[in-house]
Amino acid sequence: MLLIRARGHGTPKLKPRKNWFGPIRMFFIPPIRRASTTASPVVDEDGKLKGVVGVDVDIAQISTFLSKLDIGVTGSAFIISQNGDVIAYPDSNLITQTQDDKGEGLRFKRIDELDDPIARASFASLNLPSGRFQLDRSQYTAFDVNGIAYHAIFAPFQNEKWPWLVGIYVPENDFLGALYENRTANIYIAIVIGLIACLIAVVMVRGITRSLDGLRQNAQNIMRGDYKNQHDFPTPYQEVQETADAFKHMVAALEEKERQNIELTEELRKTSITTILRMSSAAEYKDHDTGQHIQRLSDICAAVSEHMGQPPKWTEMFRYAVPMHDLGKIGIPDEILMKPGPLTPEEREVINSHAGIGASILNSSDTKLLEMARIIALQHHEHWDGNGYPQSLQGLEIALEARICAIADVFDALISKRCYKDAMPFDEALRFITDGSGTQFDPACVDAFVGVKDEIWVLYETAKAMNEPA
Repeated sequence: MLLIRARGHGTPKLKPRKNWFGPIRMFFIPPIRRASTTASPVVDEDGKLKGVVGVDVDIAQISTFLSKLDIGVTGSAFIISQNGDVIAYPDSNLITQTQDDKGEGLRFKRIDELDDPIARASFASLNLPSGRFQLDRSQYTAFDVNGIAYHAIFAPFQNEKWPWLVGIYVPENDFLGALYENRTANIYIAIVIGLIACLIAVVMVRGITRSLDGLRQNAQNIMRGDYKNQHDFPTPYQEVQETADAFKHMVAALEEKERQNIELTEELRKTSITTILRMSSAAEYKDHDTGQHIQRLSDICAAVSEHMGQPPKWTEMFRYAVPMHDLGKIGIPDEILMKPGPLTPEEREVINSHAGIGASILNSSDTKLLEMARIIALQHHEHWDGNGYPQSLQGLEIALEARICAIADVFDALISKRCYKDAMPFDEALRFITDGSGTQFDPACVDAFVGVKDEIWVLYETAKAMNEPA
């Protein structure tokens, strides 16, 4: 440390409270060393300059510090001054050289003179203009030396009083070599881990899928209305088990609702059928003094429908629609409806109007049953050859249910005793039906009627036995 009371050699005039940093110089006072001088003014209480305190900073210590840095395996660092001189390097002996051929005088080597081709190449990769050795900010660069990839970074010194540039380079293999060497092993390890993960995933997915498939099968059974055929399936997954338990409770509730709906539907069906039969009996009562006619008619029509291969649900609905075929007779005066003798043309016209009256009563219904009953009431007096009433329809223009009902209605009327006639024998009535095939009746329906004649004969014999007095 040196106290200078007057401005000495190599020390500039200082302003009060201002520090000064000198450039790097060679000091030849033994031992020869590289140093930078820094000075600070000394002032009294009034702020008057009394002197300067200066110290020489030996920068060789920086080279010693750089030599101790572990930068990768073979990486290195160095410092360049604003003049391009290398002022610090891990091997300090490489950065000085003589100034003349006689070996007298020493100076710092410039970066392009440094006996380190990698350091020279790293600085050259900055592509700075000639004569410029400073940067405004840090800069990264990559370069190759003899086919080996290197990475370098240069940054300006943090203290603006020392306009130095710090450079660091390191071979790419120093930090990526281990990864490259272990790449194959890492790939194998990754494949094994991936296979194990896939195996675990497959096992888990199969377990979950099996459980979900059981739920799916149960749901499909419910969609088909099968509440009984519900399968239990064990599962280790709590969420799936909770879902399955909730599904069971839902199925039980649906089953109970279904049972209640079946009971209610059956009750409504019985009520509707009873209402239909009683309403139909009211019309028949005026004509036949009994409701047995409509019951026989229903049984005959159902037998013919089954023989023709009609669906069971259609046949059942047909059975309950037939009793309303003569509902329109409610609107016919008793003196005409119950007249024992022949009818006049005018009276016949009134009688024939019962088909339209019945259809009007059953019109504007949203139910399939009543719509079928309306068609039967309107068309059961139509003839296959078009000579019937009230619309003179012919052939397949007449609904199937009306064509079957027409045969059964005529047959029962022939074989039953009325106020204006006696009962016709069974065989004779059957012959009347077959004779009318192709004219009054549909041939296919006649064939089906003949096909169930034994059932019809049993039906009438049973009714006859029930009506005979004990």
